[in-house]
Amino acid sequence: MSSEPAHGPTTRQALWDLSAAAAGIGTYVLHLPGEQLEVDDRLLELSELSRATFSGRPADVYANVHPDDVDDVVARVQRAIASAGTYAAEYRIVLPGGGHRLVAARGRILTDEQGATTALVGAVYDVTESREATARTAAVLETMAVGYLALDADWSVTYVNAAAEHIAQASRADLVGRSFWEVFPATVGTEFERSYRHAVATGEPVSFDAYYPAPLDVWVEVRAVPAPDGLALYFLDITERVQSRAAAERAGARLAALGRIALSLNDAESLEELAVIMAEQGQAALDADGGAVAVPDPNDAEQLVSYISSSLGERTRAQYSRMPLDAHLPVTQAARTATRVLIHDLAEGVAFGPVPEEVSVTTGCQAWACLPLVARGRLLGVLSVGWKQPQQFEGEQLELLETYAAQCAQALQRLEARKAERAAAEQAQAAALAERASGQRQATLVAIAQALADADTRDGVLTVLSTWGASLLGANGCGLCLREADGAHVLTSVTDTYAEVGTRLQRVPADFPLPVIRAATTGAAF
Repeated sequence: MSSEPAHGPTTRQALWDLSAAAAGIGTYVLHLPGEQLEVDDRLLELSELSRATFSGRPADVYANVHPDDVDDVVARVQRAIASAGTYAAEYRIVLPGGGHRLVAARGRILTDEQGATTALVGAVYDVTESREATARTAAVLETMAVGYLALDADWSVTYVNAAAEHIAQASRADLVGRSFWEVFPATVGTEFERSYRHAVATGEPVSFDAYYPAPLDVWVEVRAVPAPDGLALYFLDITERVQSRAAAERAGARLAALGRIALSLNDAESLEELAVIMAEQGQAALDADGGAVAVPDPNDAEQLVSYISSSLGERTRAQYSRMPLDAHLPVTQAARTATRVLIHDLAEGVAFGPVPEEVSVTTGCQAWACLPLVARGRLLGVLSVGWKQPQQFEGEQLELLETYAAQCAQALQRLEARKAERAAAEQAQAAALAERASGQRQATLVAIAQALADADTRDGVLTVLSTWGASLLGANGCGLCLREADGAHVLTSVTDTYAEVGTRLQRVPADFPLPVIRAATTGAAF
């Protein structure tokens, strides 16, 4: 048995040999300057050599290194020797049956007391399986539709897959090795940074949705997973999903607004009220910046009367409140042809003519949609909607405009029908009242005739006339004039309303200048 202490050099060497053998590590010593190579059996095995085929020269090992790798290995050894530093390389050993083994070599230079280089010592180990596993992982990462980005403990980017390159709009060559906060500055101070630091501090994964501004201009669903040496980030581009959801929400809001407008339109009692609802409330529902409704002037078929939203300004309201039907404007063209007119941008407005260009300058709106309001084949008006930004007028937007125009046309038609119904009802009521009044008058006349027939004195006749007759005629009083037999005089009798006149004029000459006296003497009405 050895009497060497447990911490002696022989013991330490034995422990190293056991550890190296257990880990499958081969060791070597390259003696310098003669470059005599001393290796153990594990290194021979990794290099596809044996004691019989190994002569102690480095060339024996290089002979089995893959031709594409050998120059790099030799160069790295020479640099380590020249710099008295360290050596690191990965290279392939060609196997007799085909294929190769990937090995990693590490070493460092030893020097004597005078600083002269004496040896390069190190170890070699098989990394084929780990590199293949890494390659398989990388292959999976590269084929994922999810972006993957790895960070080390210092927040430096260590890996970027193809999907992450696409989202970041940058190549991995521009990202790997750089600080994450440097290459993605817009994350600083935002939910991105707070969530990433929280994941690292707590060791717990975090998930969230967030928007990264221009130039990326992207919504991402992020999952940040802590790793022993840093943080793994998974990104999914959800821009289209977010935009679709936002579009659906906007569409829902517009439909709700149109529903509210429909109720308001149904309650409108006048054309002015109806037009204000169409122009003012309609522009909000259509995400527009202004609106107007033009209807034919009921007193002049060659003129349009416009109701213009307040957002387009008082100058516009004053200038275009009335327009000749033959004016060269999109709204009048829509009214003349009963077809929609779309102006997508300022260039189209300029091309349409000088007046539309002036309208764009006055209102600030460069895009316009003028839609005829037609019900049962009859033009009732034109709805005009304006935007300050260019418009495409495609798909959903155009369908919404047409739907709203149809809704407005129905409201106009409904208002006209209500007016006609009210007029007819008023006429019917007036006719009924007239008929009832006529019946009442006839009954009164019959009663008067009977009363007059029963009266046997002049005062009795006067009483009948003053009560029944005055009421029938809506008069304040009445009188009775009788021509005497000689025809030279007229006797008068009047009700108490005219008592003073009756006292003064009880008997007057037939030629007295009063219409009633003349009527009594001539038998003609005055």
